[in-house]
Amino acid sequence: IGKEKGSFVEVTTPAGSKSYEILSVKYR
Repeated sequence: IGKEKGSFVEVTTPAGSKSYEILSVKYR
């Protein structure tokens, strides 16, 4: 998964779905 700084990601959690902006990316 390639995400860039400032990208918006939608995450599905048990509480519902959330959309948030990536401020710092640390993926490997």
